[in-house]
Amino acid sequence: MNRSWWSKAATALLMALVGIACSQSAGTVGADCGNDGDCQSGLVCFNSTCIDPAASSTNCIVDAQCPAGSICLNGKCGQGPTSCQTDEECGEGEQCVSLTCVDTSQNPDPDCETDEECEEGKVCTKGACVDPDLPPVCENDEDCGDGEVCAEDGQCEAEETPACESDEDCDEGTCNTETGDCETESVACVEDVDCDDENSCTGDTCEEQACVHNVLPDQGCCEVNEDCMDKTCMLPECTDNQCDYAEVEDCCLIDHDCEDGNPLTVDTCEAYQCSHKLANCINDAECDDDNPCTFDSCKDGACENVSSADPLCCGKDTDCDDGNQQTKDFCVNGQCKFTDGLQSCDSDADCVDANPCTDEACIAGVCSDGWVDVPECQCITDQDCLGNKGGVCGLFQMGPSAIATFCTNVVGAKKGGALCDDDLECKSGYCVPLQSGEQICFGGCESDLDCDGTATCGAINFGLPGQDEPLSIPACVQPAVGCDGDKDCPEGELCFPSADPQKPETLHTICLGQQGNGNKSPGAICGADSDCMSSLCVDLFEKDIMICWAACKADADCPQGLYCYPNQVHFIFDQGTPAEADDKYFGLGMCAPYLGSFHPCGSDTDCPGGEFCHPYPNQTLTDIDPHCVTPFAGGTLQPGAQCSANAQCKSNDCANVGGIMNVCLGLCSANGDCAPGSSCTTIEYQMNNVALDVDVCLP
Repeated sequence: MNRSWWSKAATALLMALVGIACSQSAGTVGADCGNDGDCQSGLVCFNSTCIDPAASSTNCIVDAQCPAGSICLNGKCGQGPTSCQTDEECGEGEQCVSLTCVDTSQNPDPDCETDEECEEGKVCTKGACVDPDLPPVCENDEDCGDGEVCAEDGQCEAEETPACESDEDCDEGTCNTETGDCETESVACVEDVDCDDENSCTGDTCEEQACVHNVLPDQGCCEVNEDCMDKTCMLPECTDNQCDYAEVEDCCLIDHDCEDGNPLTVDTCEAYQCSHKLANCINDAECDDDNPCTFDSCKDGACENVSSADPLCCGKDTDCDDGNQQTKDFCVNGQCKFTDGLQSCDSDADCVDANPCTDEACIAGVCSDGWVDVPECQCITDQDCLGNKGGVCGLFQMGPSAIATFCTNVVGAKKGGALCDDDLECKSGYCVPLQSGEQICFGGCESDLDCDGTATCGAINFGLPGQDEPLSIPACVQPAVGCDGDKDCPEGELCFPSADPQKPETLHTICLGQQGNGNKSPGAICGADSDCMSSLCVDLFEKDIMICWAACKADADCPQGLYCYPNQVHFIFDQGTPAEADDKYFGLGMCAPYLGSFHPCGSDTDCPGGEFCHPYPNQTLTDIDPHCVTPFAGGTLQPGAQCSANAQCKSNDCANVGGIMNVCLGLCSANGDCAPGSSCTTIEYQMNNVALDVDVCLP
């Protein structure tokens, strides 16, 4: 059968059936209709409903509701201006509708037969789509009938009767006399679910019909900026109880980043921003307060004059009092001396001895030995002073910024390195106060054999005015307590890195008192060295934070919640030349948040699920020592895969290869370790001026 013919036949049959149906069921008033032909004679189709226009002679919406010869004007049927009879009598773009020329450009569907052919909100009236909205019939209540008021749309409406005029008219609540409505007191909530503020950082509860929103102690939630975790070069902002971060422009991490080369300014890093304040001093000599009992220094451009804890320090005789009425108390060279055990005198002649290396003088009734600055009297150990040189190598200050050792007379019995409370106990006559709070007798040395008991040959450092570096004198010292972590140290001390005197260019860890003025404990997040009790703020790049140093050799050495990772910090041993290529490095373990299993590896396939193989440096920074860690930025792409940003890669390293494409860098042992389209390739990698062959995945 011909399909076109079938379509025409079907259409003709359908039309015939529709025509029969319409002729058999012409609508009465209220019946559904599509046009006037669907309604009984004398009725018209309006808004898809058959109506009797003769019955609507008073109120109307369109002309069709009015008797013949009249039109609908302002909601009333009446005689209107007869401006046209046909479209030809109207101007260009107009049609004759209800004996009036109408601009059809305002009507997108000027020709219609049914309402359905008009756009939404319009009806078809006498072949034109028009707006059925009622025109205004009133301007004020006087234009309306009894019991009616003029509404905002210009239509008369029945006047609403107020629900109440007084509280007695209301079953519940009170009467609002302005609105005439009964009102009840609103209740904010009935149960907790009514209080959900869609903020993940608040706990929402209903308490006594009022919503309470408490900030949760979750990471990333806050009440003030200080509640937010520190992030490198980011300033926290607490907004809607959630931590947000603003990037810091021209960010600095440590004071060294801010050096401007101007010796007259103090350059510091504060809240990741550089500060350059005018210095009040440049060197320690400018801070001398002429008080022998203060340690005078220039720190960060400001003078510090710290009182000495030495009870024997004095400026005048009246500063000295041993509480013994049988002794005479004198201040000699800034130190209190008492006649008990010392040679008393009336003149210098009473103090002369046979030692050519001493310059004797009677000071305040007590003999005091000075030094003779000749090569024959210079010394390193007591052995250099045997014979007639007094038998001991003493320490003398030759001026405000110089110290030297010369042979002198023996004062006490204790050798160098022995613990002491008073100068008179020591052979050298000098009981040295240490930073740890202990005091030991000074004694020059070349080996441990020159020292007392458990003391070892080391060095004592003296900070002198005008000297950039402390002056180091070979001397006997008490060996520091070795430690693996802070738990091994006495209260008030921490486990610090220190040069190992037994192994050149290596480090070990020893217990020392707090090294800085910072108050942040080991493992805490920090922004600069000055924040930490250890004065060591270490960059933990894996977590994009900096934390205070915490020594360790095993997990058990770390505070709870931290773990021990080897060679996390490398310290430099400068070789004393301008070049950096000959510098040596030595790494120590440090406590840090969990970084992963840290299993040794050669590629990602050697690591537990989700981890990747990162090329950490070895202890001396001469080779790589790869370990398995969790992705630093949550990336998932394998080594060798194409990428557009670091965070996409498990290694957090999206690098350009040959200017052709960007791929994720990563270690490999074989081609199977690499993403499709890449292979395991050997490249030359520079580490601390050492050329290494490293296998990575490349296209």
